[in-house]
Amino acid sequence: GLAAFRGWLAPRLSGRNLEAAGSTLALAVVAATLAAAIGLALAPLTARRAGLGRAGQFVGRAARLACVLARAVPEYVLAFLFGALVPSPAWACVLALALHNGGILGRLYGETVENLDPRPARAWRGLGARPSVTFALAEVPTALPRLLTYFFYRFETCVRESTVLGMLGFVSLGHWIVQERAAGRYDEVLVLVGLGAAIVLAADLVSWALRTLVRRAT
Repeated sequence: GLAAFRGWLAPRLSGRNLEAAGSTLALAVVAATLAAAIGLALAPLTARRAGLGRAGQFVGRAARLACVLARAVPEYVLAFLFGALVPSPAWACVLALALHNGGILGRLYGETVENLDPRPARAWRGLGARPSVTFALAEVPTALPRLLTYFFYRFETCVRESTVLGMLGFVSLGHWIVQERAAGRYDEVLVLVGLGAAIVLAADLVSWALRTLVRRAT
């Protein structure tokens, strides 16, 4: 009956499982935030623009190549490599996710910027604004809804991958999924998988709300 189901589910949505879900969420938030910072830093370089000199074209090609290399190596391999460099499994996972997704966001953000209406940025440059100021005050606000969409898309990926990376020793949902599966407790596995799905669903709702607010404001 329903009462028996609630009695079974309630203790599984607290304690160890809830802490693992919180650890998974925290890792995904930190990794996605760092990835977004990397993507924003790379976006002015990866965007193809008219009128760039030879040096600018070389820097742009180098930045796009760096993005390709960053996203070519799987997160699990990066986490394994970082695990040999940093003592904390959590930070090894954060760095792996940030680097891989930073390469993806750097390319996506660059493509978004290069497809913007050039008139606002041209007006700022006509007033004597530096390229960094033009990017921050003209291009980023214009592209913000699309940038948020890409950010939350990669955040959802970070949630899923942080669950998988728990197999490396970080106590996340993935760590306990492996333990419970090995013990044959598939009801516990189902609850843990459901907690991961709930985090992704909540992120999607937050993404929708933020993008709606931005669209209304602009």
